Amino acid sequence: MKYTAFLLVILLGACTSGSKDQPSVAKAVWERVKALGDDTPEAEGGGKATPTRQQITEFNVAMIQMNLQGEDIYPIMLPTHVNGAYVVYGNKFRQSLTLRESQITGTRGLGTDLVSATSSDDDPLKVLTPPERWPDGVAREYRFGGGGPSGRVERYDCTFARGGDAQIILAGTTFDVVGFAETCTGADGQIQNLYAADATTGRVWQSQQYVGAAMPAINLDILEPLTQ
Repeated sequence: MKYTAFLLVILLGACTSGSKDQPSVAKAVWERVKALGDDTPEAEGGGKATPTRQQITEFNVAMIQMNLQGEDIYPIMLPTHVNGAYVVYGNKFRQSLTLRESQITGTRGLGTDLVSATSSDDDPLKVLTPPERWPDGVAREYRFGGGGPSGRVERYDCTFARGGDAQIILAGTTFDVVGFAETCTGADGQIQNLYAADATTGRVWQSQQYVGAAMPAINLDILEPLTQ
């Protein structure tokens, strides 16, 4: 099942740290994972190969997997830098995502860079919030290069719509989740983000997030969060 379709099914009702030797760890992860090939359940319908929970435990490293919507490439990324609440995940192609919990706050090397993304203090993407306590909405601001020294800024007022309960499987682990659709409106138009939030903690394990009009949305799986 395609990534977006699965999240829509949900919406319609249906202590780890980064390694000090990231390049060698990343190579080892990829060598182990690529051997899975297309025979793994995760590869159904595309070229996605995901490490098993045992492999992630053996490597003892935080890990995410991302995909540009519409493409058949699913790079695994590992933490390369930590700056307070922000974690930079990268791969061998010098592509990177910056996350604050599950919120994408920056991209590099994937196309048009997202310089930064900020949001309201009570944004459940960056502050773990059980689903029943999610706010009605948040404000979001996205900053891109160009348009002067301060760059080009898009601002949106966003509202959350709760969907159905479901289960998802990431790296062999099953999570009970609640689906949320977020609709954001601003001077630049309307955008939508999709989230599968842990039914207990509210951690967004799987999401589809806007990163700019010139870029496809990013599909993001949190395979193993970094805890500090």
